Amino acid sequence: MKNVNPIATQQFVDKADHFLQGMKLLNDDVKSYRSGVGLLAIHSAISLSDAIMVGLTRKRGRHQDHAQAARQLERICSDNKVDKKGIDHFRWLLGHKNAVAYQEVRFDDAAVKMAVDKAQRFMLGPILSSGRFCVYKRMLSPQQQESRAKTAVAELLGRELIVPKVFVEARWPDARHKVDVMAVDRSGSGEVHVVEVKVGTQPLAVIDKVVATIMRVPAHFKYLAIFDNRNYLPNERWLYAPDGMGRVGVIQVKENSAGHLSAEFRIRPERFRFDASFKLVDRFTAAHPAYIEIRP
Repeated sequence: MKNVNPIATQQFVDKADHFLQGMKLLNDDVKSYRSGVGLLAIHSAISLSDAIMVGLTRKRGRHQDHAQAARQLERICSDNKVDKKGIDHFRWLLGHKNAVAYQEVRFDDAAVKMAVDKAQRFMLGPILSSGRFCVYKRMLSPQQQESRAKTAVAELLGRELIVPKVFVEARWPDARHKVDVMAVDRSGSGEVHVVEVKVGTQPLAVIDKVVATIMRVPAHFKYLAIFDNRNYLPNERWLYAPDGMGRVGVIQVKENSAGHLSAEFRIRPERFRFDASFKLVDRFTAAHPAYIEIRP
């Protein structure tokens, strides 16, 4: 399959990426930029669609009828055996363009969250490639993004704690359980910190379920880390232990426009009761190689 206009295609790819990055930046303060976030989400998808159209036909879509534009893109992708995954997300975004830009209606928070999710999912969809050219670089899979988030969280704990040993995907407290990130302070002889990582937009019920799961893991300090999910914070009352002794901390993982990740505390944790024996901790640290460890 040949890209018939690679220069113009790349220009539209760049536009799509610029709109997408702008959407992510404004989404940090969605209450102030609600309509802007929605419009950038829509235009990122339109620009990607234009890139595919130009790459296959030399002409970008010019339909005023949004439904017709989506149908044309789907037909062209089918004719050229291009992955059609994501077309439904494109159709949804086009269907809300007038409401965002022109109509006297309010684009509420739920609609903004949906638009952001649809734009990102559409970017994972139609791919046009040849031996030397891709219309759009495929975004990392959710599993890859989760691994990146775990690394960012591990590095945060490595900086915050005193000479810790940090483990990723740790089978703690036994082989039947896996914790995304675990850190033992003071070179493996101190307090235990455990983190569950969630990537992408998740319903609040899912987030609260994750908090309930981490609550049962034996540790002095417990955290929920959220990546690319800025507007789905857990219900704060669920962060506290039933007896009030302990609060789950919240870590926010962010990605800047250059693709660099950073992690920071959104809500600081409070110490939980630790009923497990430190002998169990000693056996674990002796039997498992650390992901981050400072050697003397």
